[in-house]
Amino acid sequence: MSEKTKFYSRCYIGKGIDGADEYGYTYSWNSSHPELVETKTVKISRYTYCAYCGENANPIQAGLVGDGRDYSVTGYTCSCNCKGSQNEVEYFKELEELKQKFYKEEESLVNKYSELLQVDVEKLICIKHQYELARIEREKNRNIGKRDYFNFDGDVNSLVY
Repeated sequence: MSEKTKFYSRCYIGKGIDGADEYGYTYSWNSSHPELVETKTVKISRYTYCAYCGENANPIQAGLVGDGRDYSVTGYTCSCNCKGSQNEVEYFKELEELKQKFYKEEESLVNKYSELLQVDVEKLICIKHQYELARIEREKNRNIGKRDYFNFDGDVNSLVY
């Protein structure tokens, strides 16, 4: 561990005790920290390493956030918070901000043109009605299709086109 980050929990056990730093603290990885973000890692054998600096990667257990009891590992992140993993996290934050900005702009554009792009449903129904009347007239003239247009046999969906 080259640098202690906010993702580590600190516990005082006393100076001079095995495993403690010079001030008497031990540090343990907080795998359920809500701000943990998965970064690129490489798995070699049964160990996982950061793809940017080669340090050991620590697990993320997102199921433990809050009152969760899911202990499964949902991803890995660099344990030393190296420049590469920081840049990756910043990249995805900026990408998410751009997506949100895009969705807001798209929504404002839809709202702007919603009145201008109204479909004239009545006109379309009239056109469809005229087409159907012409088709029925052609069938009558050709004596094709002995369809009973006044008995729908309960199938109202056949009337909707």
